[in-house]
Amino acid sequence: MHTLAYIWRSELAPQHVVGVAAVLSLLAMVVYVRNMKRQPVASVLLLLMRLSIIAALAAVLMGPSVLPPSAPTTAKPPLHIYIDTSGSMLTDDVQGQPRIAFALSRWLGDEQLAKLSEQYSVKLFGFDAAIQPLSPLNLKKPVDQFASGRTSLIAQNLRQAIYDVPSASDGSGGAILVLSDGHDSRAEPIAQVASLARSRIIAIHAAAFGGKTLQQDLALSASLQQRFLMAKEPGTIAVKVRQTGLGEARTLLHVRQGAEHTTQPIAFNGQREVEVMLPIKHDQAGTYEYTLSLDAAVGETELGNNARTLFAEVSAERIKVLLLEGEPYWDTKYLAQSLRKDASIELTHITQVSTTKQSKIITRGAAASAAMLPTKPEDLAKYNVVILGRGIEHLLDLTVAKLLPAYVDQHGGHVIFARGQPYDPASAIGKEIAREWSAMEPVVWGAAPGARGVMRDASLVLTPIGKVEPCFAFDAIKVDADEALAALEAFNVLPIVESTKLSAHVLARAVSHGAAGAGDAESAPPALVRMQVGAGHVVAVLGEGLWQWSQLPPTLKKYDGLYDTFWSNLVRSLAMGSRFQPNQDVSLELSATNARLGDPLTVTLVTRTPPRDDWRPMLKVVDPAGTTHELSPRKLTGGTRQQATFKPETTGVYTVTLDAAPLIPARQEKKFSVFFEDVERLESSADPDALRALAEQSGGLFFTADQAGELPGQLTRLRAAQVTPDRLEYVWNTGFVLALLLIWTGMEWLARRGVGLI
Repeated sequence: MHTLAYIWRSELAPQHVVGVAAVLSLLAMVVYVRNMKRQPVASVLLLLMRLSIIAALAAVLMGPSVLPPSAPTTAKPPLHIYIDTSGSMLTDDVQGQPRIAFALSRWLGDEQLAKLSEQYSVKLFGFDAAIQPLSPLNLKKPVDQFASGRTSLIAQNLRQAIYDVPSASDGSGGAILVLSDGHDSRAEPIAQVASLARSRIIAIHAAAFGGKTLQQDLALSASLQQRFLMAKEPGTIAVKVRQTGLGEARTLLHVRQGAEHTTQPIAFNGQREVEVMLPIKHDQAGTYEYTLSLDAAVGETELGNNARTLFAEVSAERIKVLLLEGEPYWDTKYLAQSLRKDASIELTHITQVSTTKQSKIITRGAAASAAMLPTKPEDLAKYNVVILGRGIEHLLDLTVAKLLPAYVDQHGGHVIFARGQPYDPASAIGKEIAREWSAMEPVVWGAAPGARGVMRDASLVLTPIGKVEPCFAFDAIKVDADEALAALEAFNVLPIVESTKLSAHVLARAVSHGAAGAGDAESAPPALVRMQVGAGHVVAVLGEGLWQWSQLPPTLKKYDGLYDTFWSNLVRSLAMGSRFQPNQDVSLELSATNARLGDPLTVTLVTRTPPRDDWRPMLKVVDPAGTTHELSPRKLTGGTRQQATFKPETTGVYTVTLDAAPLIPARQEKKFSVFFEDVERLESSADPDALRALAEQSGGLFFTADQAGELPGQLTRLRAAQVTPDRLEYVWNTGFVLALLLIWTGMEWLARRGVGLI
């Protein structure tokens, strides 16, 4: 109910308030009329005072309210516009124009931006693999330069974008406008993104460009099944040939290695992909270059992805591994079984079964009688890698245990702690071993195992250094390392260590299983640590339960082979990939020998001991055109490692050279190849349904490509509908009104008392 400028909000029905006021007024008149003859003037005045009090209370009960004046504001609500700059936006299927050209001219033209800027604080961004701020000048670039991204990560980038949008001045939240074809390279669902936007009161509006497309193309991918090969050991190159739009096409696969040239026909017969396994074998040690290529198909769109170059590193002899276990358990049993599957490994496995009995098994070695515990330095020197389980004090006496530090430091041997701390620090011999091994252990264990706590049911998360470690290279089994480690439980139990040594590198950290993609993993406990000790390395697997990777349930069968690959990679990389040759002071290592165009490649320099401060290594990369690029390696923690990153810009074979004088060898050279893979252009079909769902589930608006003219008006109407009206305020709800009522009522009571009516 409105009366003039007031809005009446009675808690009771208005007629009830009027009725009660009428009854009270009638009673007041009856009382004062009876005294009218004795005191006529006082009675009339007091009656008027009483009636005014009743009228005031009735008015209060009717709830007179007003809208407070709105505070004037000049701040405009934020509107962040994100335009897809990936290669799929170059597809010509929007009214005869590329998607990106249509979006720039119709949706981000000068007139459109001017209209939006009248009402909003507009900021422009581009996104493909990452988000980049845009200026109006960026919008004038040629479209083939503007949309040059090879990856479109819509869900990942929008999660970041949501946190970057400030709230509007009225608290209603900001807005995001996404201009894209909806093609996410990872096919990541967007439901979680929409939920996050709603929780932060941010509407995501989306405009979709393009439709279904089918490019005609062949694509070749290839990888070595084994990162390192032994001389005379059979190896395999896994080749995949994929076609789009060429269902019945045929082509020829060429394989060149040195002077040898072989071919193999490829027939798709309607299949999307054909796999070929190429056997390889070399009798001599060395690095062998393989060039694979496909004959072009008629009408093929892109020829740059028809070739690959691989490098096979071949060693002269088998890797000799000694596995020692004092307390047999599942971890060591499955580890031994895994190493026996690798034809390049000669395994000696010695286990203390009881106080009087040992089990000794040699795989691919001499007679079993040779499986003796080492007692002299030359006995240990026969092995490339020594793996220690638990309870080593039950198997080794102190004399033998003292050989390990010199084996690593001086002889370039490698030690792996496969189940955390390998000895009991509470035992007498354990205390002695702790003193002897303290310098070579990559972590400080603490007063007792688990003294700082124990973590259970943990998965692994790779650190930046761990991502380039060969032990986590699962390309051979076609598994992404980050995805697999997040899906699999690694440890049943992980005792938290006191600290890691300054010279150690944490390769992986432990997080609660199921939470591998959440939170800040940098502060999580270390799970896998590596440290260089003189000429060798020590790697510590700090928990127990890794054997579970070898016995996966049916729901995780896609990760079969990961356990064997991990241990094979770890042992091979220690024995072959980072081993110093005799008299060698420095090693040159590459994170990959086969890289995708545009992906960064890491070059690492490793020295036996920390070099002098004035040592200035010259690190260069020569690209396929012969241009030399000088790299500036940065020092890493520990003093024995330096690292540089190089981002290749063309396909072909690159040569990395290191001039390390006065260290030995003074010059080293390695090669890697770069291939082209433009998934954005080959699989460029738009996905408007994903964008529609994103908009609707976040409370935003969805537009088709031809609705650019409706954008400003639609946004204005939506914002007006979302504005929360000002809250009504009771006009009597002030101290002045309440004080006036109390004073007036008190005066009426005092007046009645004064004339003798009370």
